[in-house]
Amino acid sequence: MTEADNSTPAATHNASRTWLLTAALSPLGVRLIRRLLAHGDHVVACLPPHEMDDEERSAEFRVLIAESVVGTVEELSTTPLTQNLIRQQFEAIFFTQVNFIKATLPTLRSQHTGHIIILSSIGGHIGTPGMSMYTAATWALEGFCDSLAYEIAPFNIKLTIVQPNKEIQSLTNRLIFAPQMPAYADIFTNAPSIRDMLLNVLNADPATAVPPDATTQQQQAPSSPDSTSLEPEAVVGGQIVYRYPRLPAAAADRLVAETIHALTAIGVF
Repeated sequence: MTEADNSTPAATHNASRTWLLTAALSPLGVRLIRRLLAHGDHVVACLPPHEMDDEERSAEFRVLIAESVVGTVEELSTTPLTQNLIRQQFEAIFFTQVNFIKATLPTLRSQHTGHIIILSSIGGHIGTPGMSMYTAATWALEGFCDSLAYEIAPFNIKLTIVQPNKEIQSLTNRLIFAPQMPAYADIFTNAPSIRDMLLNVLNADPATAVPPDATTQQQQAPSSPDSTSLEPEAVVGGQIVYRYPRLPAAAADRLVAETIHALTAIGVF
């Protein structure tokens, strides 16, 4: 370490911190921002413009980043449309975060301090039937971060991976249901599948209810459209369903409270 490096002042726990949040429209992101501002910190929030234009979605602070795709490996490989969901999953979870990190590293290196906190999922540690691509993308991100942590340590830059329960990401972000193949419809007989559990949550609210058999694949797969719609509505022709779970404010508060406490506590180091 050079003499100049030794003279670089270290951040203190009492100093105001500056946070760059890459997914600030989620219920968790909104509550985290409130906590940080109350602490006297500064927040740079990334907000998808097309999400802000939708009054209902912006009011609920939804996000496209870290969206969960529900479907088995075979169900995600039956048509060009479902194959595109795999690419979208890796773009949303892996490449987006890698690009954000690459963009911030020059600044963090120059100031010789910083802390990168990755909000991952328990899916980055344990596989989940029916969410294979989500798990794969999450593992890819965590593998990248494991190596990156060693590379940036000499610059006094820390990296922490936070793995909240799967419900945190699934119930506060957009869900995408790939068409279910009949062969996989009845394999989860002893316990409900992740697809069934999430559909039960959506069907509890008439505004987000999924039509019966909307996510069940027929014998003849329909031709895929030219592009994948990003709107949270059922694409009945393509049998791919997009939904944002709606949670009462009190339920959302309880759901993310522990994760927010962990993020703010980790951020002081």
